[in-house]
Amino acid sequence: MTVTKVFWISLVLITTLAPCIAMGAGVENERPNVTTPRPAIVDELKTLCGPKPALVDRDGVALPLHDESLLKTMLKKADVTKKKVLENGITKPLRLDLDYEGRHFRGVFRHVHSTKERMKLQGELHRFYQDSYRLEIAAYEVSKQLGVGHVPPVVSRGFEGKDGSLQLWVENALSEQKRAKDRTPFPEDFDHETNRQHMLAFDLLIYNFDRHGGNYLYDANWYVWYIDHSRSFKVDPRLPGVEALQRVERTFWNKLKTVKKRDLTKALRAHLNPMQLAAFHKRRLNLISYIETLIEERGAENVLYDCP
Repeated sequence: MTVTKVFWISLVLITTLAPCIAMGAGVENERPNVTTPRPAIVDELKTLCGPKPALVDRDGVALPLHDESLLKTMLKKADVTKKKVLENGITKPLRLDLDYEGRHFRGVFRHVHSTKERMKLQGELHRFYQDSYRLEIAAYEVSKQLGVGHVPPVVSRGFEGKDGSLQLWVENALSEQKRAKDRTPFPEDFDHETNRQHMLAFDLLIYNFDRHGGNYLYDANWYVWYIDHSRSFKVDPRLPGVEALQRVERTFWNKLKTVKKRDLTKALRAHLNPMQLAAFHKRRLNLISYIETLIEERGAENVLYDCP
């Protein structure tokens, strides 16, 4: 059984059996009302599909997603006013309360950096396995370079003498795990299949074998956020389970084909080792080849889709 098939079987089990709540970059019990979320001032931001994201500070004011430079400065320079260990996380990340020039927001600080030559997980042997905060940053860089969206901004930052990553906390968030447990219905206009396909394309590219209902979230606008990528970027050029990918967003497809290898290398080389980077470039080419074959066999109109 392939890794991706295991993933989708696990996702079904999560939905039906609703196991315990997992830690993420947001917290379910702070969502005031998931069926009628509180209004939030949201910056103008072009997104691939669906609602605009609702990344807000502690006062409900939209964070400057349109200004990456400012957002990174806020994450890097904000004063830490409080910390809390997130016990549900395997690697015990910290949730930090932050203050930048009077703006109060939160972030997740991860400092895990573990490398093993051989590691068996979910019945699969992983060679040159790594669980690292650096991969959180790499996943964000890939999403940015290819216009994927959906990954909360993250920067490299030290805290209490440890190197790590600091990622924006998604306020008022609901994990898929919690949504399924509580049987919270999706809004009528929520396109579950389109969101599932887009997330799958991203996970295939970065070889994320650990996607489950606890590590993707819905914010107050039902925008989907992908979190917890510290085990991604396996040293493997293959795309196990790629046959599940049947539809691709056109803008993502165009960027996947046309992005310069040197630009991706420049964005990723500080966060990936040479083997991870080489495998990533090969997966990109393999994914392009698969989608081209899909288009040839089924027609572009049946594979590519445009967002309204």
